[in-house]
Amino acid sequence: MQRLDLRIILLGMAVLILAIISFNLYMSSSETKEENEELKEEVERLRSVQSMEQAIYTRTEDFLRATLEGGSIDFFSNAFRKETEQQLKESEDLHDGSRSQMENFEIFNISVRQENEAYQVYAIYKVNLTGIDGEFENPGQQPLLYLTSRIKWIEEEGEWRVDAHELETLASGEEVEEAISNG
Repeated sequence: MQRLDLRIILLGMAVLILAIISFNLYMSSSETKEENEELKEEVERLRSVQSMEQAIYTRTEDFLRATLEGGSIDFFSNAFRKETEQQLKESEDLHDGSRSQMENFEIFNISVRQENEAYQVYAIYKVNLTGIDGEFENPGQQPLLYLTSRIKWIEEEGEWRVDAHELETLASGEEVEEAISNG
């Protein structure tokens, strides 16, 4: 009888141990499934953010080129367009509307950062200006400029538009060339 009781006790303990192991495996499996779902959602979110940042990056390249060629207003939000058109009217009274041509446009860096519902973009690039209608005949006369832009992109009517743009001269080409040659 003691042998039977010992067998029953051992069998009961084995069943209890198997039940505990099964329960732990089940809980671990459901936690892993939840973690996998969370990771899948995070990966999808990151892919979405990355594709949006890539779209903003490409749109910024187009905008910078248009800025230097005179077509940037097509990228502006409605509010920024009104503000800019007012400033253009005031400056056209001072100038005859002639524009310098650009050559050798090269972008060094564009960084895209999301801020709330907008994207803040910083860009550094260089350009050679040829003068009005290419009036500089000698390539050495072309002013080389290193520029930086801070651009705020917002979504308006389903399209990304520029809502603010600050363009500054980082350094003139002569300053950079002099610094390089002086080591």
